[in-house]
Amino acid sequence: MKNTKTISLATTLLVLAAFVFNGNAAQNETAKRPVEEIDAIITSFPADTYDKAEAAYKQILKGGSETVKELCSRVAPLSAGNDVPVRFAVHGVVNYAAKHSSGKERRAVALALEETLNAATNDDIKDFMLEQLRFVADKSDIPAISKHLLTASTASRAAIIMVNIGGRDGEKALSEALTKAEGICVTAIIKALGDVGSTACISECIARLNATTDPVLQRTIVYTLSRSGSLEAGKAIKSRLSPAPSGIHAEEMISAYLDFAEHLSAKGKDKEAASIAAELVSKKTIANASARCRAVAILGADKDSSTLPVLIAALDDPDHSVRAQAALQIAGLKGKITKELIAVVQNAKGNQRAALLDTLSRRSDFKDTALLGDALKADELSVRIAALEGLRRIGNADAARTLFTFMEKCAEEDRTDIQVALKRFSDKSALAEVASKLCSNSPVVREVAVLVLTEQRAKSYIKEVLPLTADTDEKVVRAAFGALAVMAGEQELSELVSSALKSENNQYRKSVADTVASAAPRLNDKAKLAQQLISVAKDSDAARSIWAISMLPAVAGTTALAEAISASSSTDAGKREAGIRALAAWPEVSALPILMDISAKSEAKNIRVIAFRGAVRLVRESDLPANKRLETYSQAIKAAPGADEIRLVLSGLSEMRATGAMELIIPLLEREDIRQEAAMAIARIACPKDGSGPALPSDKGTELHKACEMIKDKDLKAKFLKRLPKQTSSVSMNNTAVSEAPKTPPCASTAESPKTDADGFSPLFNGKDLTGWIGDTKGYIAEDGKIVCKPGGNLYTAKQYANFIFKFEFKLTPGANNGLGIRTPSSGNSAYQGMELQILDDSADKYKTLQPYQYHGSIYGIVPSKRGHQKPVGEWNREEVIADGSKIKVILNGTIIIDADLSKITQTDKMHDLKKHPGLHNPSGHIGFLGHGSVVEFRNIAIKELATTTGSSTSSSAETNGSQQPPSGFTAIFNGKDLAGWKGLLAGPNDNPIKRGALSAEALEKAQTVADENMRSHWKVENGMFVFDGKGRSICTMKDYKDFEMLVDWKILANGDSGIYLRGSPQVQIWDAAKHPEGSGGLYNNQRNPNKPSICADKPVGEWNTFRIRMIGEKVTVHLNDKLVLDNVVMENYWDRKQPIFPSGQIELQNHGNTLYFRNIFIKEL
Repeated sequence: MKNTKTISLATTLLVLAAFVFNGNAAQNETAKRPVEEIDAIITSFPADTYDKAEAAYKQILKGGSETVKELCSRVAPLSAGNDVPVRFAVHGVVNYAAKHSSGKERRAVALALEETLNAATNDDIKDFMLEQLRFVADKSDIPAISKHLLTASTASRAAIIMVNIGGRDGEKALSEALTKAEGICVTAIIKALGDVGSTACISECIARLNATTDPVLQRTIVYTLSRSGSLEAGKAIKSRLSPAPSGIHAEEMISAYLDFAEHLSAKGKDKEAASIAAELVSKKTIANASARCRAVAILGADKDSSTLPVLIAALDDPDHSVRAQAALQIAGLKGKITKELIAVVQNAKGNQRAALLDTLSRRSDFKDTALLGDALKADELSVRIAALEGLRRIGNADAARTLFTFMEKCAEEDRTDIQVALKRFSDKSALAEVASKLCSNSPVVREVAVLVLTEQRAKSYIKEVLPLTADTDEKVVRAAFGALAVMAGEQELSELVSSALKSENNQYRKSVADTVASAAPRLNDKAKLAQQLISVAKDSDAARSIWAISMLPAVAGTTALAEAISASSSTDAGKREAGIRALAAWPEVSALPILMDISAKSEAKNIRVIAFRGAVRLVRESDLPANKRLETYSQAIKAAPGADEIRLVLSGLSEMRATGAMELIIPLLEREDIRQEAAMAIARIACPKDGSGPALPSDKGTELHKACEMIKDKDLKAKFLKRLPKQTSSVSMNNTAVSEAPKTPPCASTAESPKTDADGFSPLFNGKDLTGWIGDTKGYIAEDGKIVCKPGGNLYTAKQYANFIFKFEFKLTPGANNGLGIRTPSSGNSAYQGMELQILDDSADKYKTLQPYQYHGSIYGIVPSKRGHQKPVGEWNREEVIADGSKIKVILNGTIIIDADLSKITQTDKMHDLKKHPGLHNPSGHIGFLGHGSVVEFRNIAIKELATTTGSSTSSSAETNGSQQPPSGFTAIFNGKDLAGWKGLLAGPNDNPIKRGALSAEALEKAQTVADENMRSHWKVENGMFVFDGKGRSICTMKDYKDFEMLVDWKILANGDSGIYLRGSPQVQIWDAAKHPEGSGGLYNNQRNPNKPSICADKPVGEWNTFRIRMIGEKVTVHLNDKLVLDNVVMENYWDRKQPIFPSGQIELQNHGNTLYFRNIFIKEL
């Protein structure tokens, strides 16, 4: 039999290497004595699965106290060797007993630990046994543990166990031990008494505080006094505020006194607590702003109006976080204090006035919209913001009327804020007031009224909106059509169609058609509208007929489909094409056969293309069985009009997880024009992001290796290579054929990058086609070594760039207008969402009255260029753009015409509003030619990427170096590379989790597909960051989370606004602290519970901030930049305030209409 006291190092290493649990053998020998049982079990630890470990724990517990004691006896001093398996087993048994076992088994474990503890002579073993006792000890163990309170090496652990046991018995044992303790045992026991909030030894603690000069003991005693809630303890702390004990800083004593007040309040003694806080605040004793915030919060806990004078004084505090806290507390005071506050407001100025207005508007008995309306005219921005927010909170008809009245007279920059406020009005009387403004003489007011009604989905006013589709103001018309698109019913759409038939305005007809296309699909009953459109489609007037045919897909159905099919075979060419286009846009798979037939048989290529693309779209969007989809794709490949159409098929096939899809693609590797896309599609099928790809075609090894050679994406190539079968090649050695495996697989090398010249420049244009470019590839052509805008829209580099030297040549036609976009997204307006450098014929007469910032080379709207260095129209110009961090330099024909540092630009009246150009701060993006309807030629286009500039405001170094690994216990839910693991937020009303949960599986899938498309259009991954372009909707985790702790870095620009939705509910607030002085981190939508952060911990706009958000049950705690701003506050259910917050849900990064940046998103599920 093995020695029961020692496990040899060799045996232990062998056990740890094997990780094998011989569970069956152990279970079959239950008659063995404890020593033999442990011998059989100990070799299993650490077990390789939890089930095996759990089986071992149960077996040990089944043996009772003797078996547990035998296991504990194997624990050796740390200096004696490696007993990791033994300690692992002991800890596992203790934890299992604490969580899963009966009281009897738990007692057996506790007794075994106590006996081992009492027998131990080594401090390491004592410490380990006490640590384990912490999990299973109860009050019956107090006598055994108490004696360890008096030993220096064990006092700290023993004291912690007493705290865990709690109750009067534990407190009594600690008190008795204190009378006998010496040295560091005293500190451990007093700390434990403080942890349990004891009042038993206050006098002795005070006596020891008077007698000691040890700063550690002083702090421990003060800690215990502050948590006791004893008035004697409070007097002792107060008497030592000034001067503080020699080893304690004065601020620490103030903090302790505030701790004492908070514990008083927790015990229901709010008045006594408020008295302490009032004294500290009134005497201006507190230098630290965070401590002043705490004092003000304690003042408000009493809810008695007697604290009002002190709180009002705090509204004038120099720190805005203190002012915000004071406002919050005043809002919660009981009693009739509103009149008193109004009187104070009338004499207040600046920040105090803003804080008072904020306070007043939070009180249910305050409805003075005239007072707030007057404040809207204030010079101070903080006062105007407070007034605006106050009117939003009141939210009644008077508030709406006040805002509209002010809107007619205010500056344009204030109208946006008013519009945002009005959009949140949901009160019926307020919406009635809004609707009354539809007849206003002011087009701005009419437009905003429509937008507000649309935001609130106020369908009862849709008939009043309908006439505004014929308004004289373009913006009003656009808003009205937008409202109809989301709210109109069948009757309103029918009236629109009838109105359009009477109109000769083609633009009006187009707007009606667009609105019907948007609104009709959401209607359950559209038979009447369908019949109306079918009737018009049969009209002899071709223009009317074509117009009606274009709307048939919106109503769909069998009858409408028959009419579209009939139109597709019309003898009238216009009607025929309209019918085919309608079929191509059809939402139902029933149109697929006719589309495939047209794409195969039509003689006109453009018609074949239209039909083909519609057919492929239907296959991708439908729920056809896999074999039917493959069959249709096979037919499509044969009927494809051109390479672009085959690329669409490849895109569809790459979404399938089927071996047959790869087999269809493999022959396309022989086509030079699409072989690279074919190879990528095969690899994507074989290596989907979740790793569960289909089997590879068994007889296509050579072709698959060939495909691998063509893949340029290094990560995808590496994944694909791992799945490929080994390939052998025949090589000749001395005329003898030898079969050997190549040392380097054929596809192990990366695709060749464009060659750089001697100066380090790489060409961006191959002189032949638009490979490497995206966007409007139809509006630009490759011709004679040039890219020609013929004219077209925007053409972008496929790759994104941060810092670079970009050089090119351009030739203008008379009056030409184009632009060069840099660091721009591939969607949206590049002049604002990115940065546009003008390309313009400065000599054209029509441009002689432009603003300076509109001429060639200027950073559009912001920085004017030097003029006079262009060559005559028709000659080639050379231009070089250097983007290095925040520094932008433009060199035209050898002359520097722009040399700007974006980090130093300040607002002037000679430029656009900087707020409208968030793209100036983009760290990276695409480069693009921005067409404006003119023919322009480009050639010799090349780039040289620069090393990242450190310390620059737009440098990517901060972005790159800011990428971190998840802390221990956390998991990254954003990989920094793509959108994997994230999905788009469904459009309203299904952004509401309750309504989303009511959708059928089919409806949810379709809505999610649309939402994901929206997400991909507006959320990008750049330099390890999520970048949101300010359009579209929020982005959400695919996974739902219950209790968790989350870390996330975020950054906003001026006037930025966002938030983190928890469990699908709004929100931990993010916004510009310069505009919202309370700062970020509050639960913005709370009404009953606190909704503002305790302090403003935001960093300046443009810098990274870090949230640590912890959510357990319905309570949320938020740290912002390592400062506690929200402490264990209940999060209310915004979607249904009668219910608690959902038990689980998705996490959302909120869209609020502005550019956003997120990175380092980590989570730990609790």
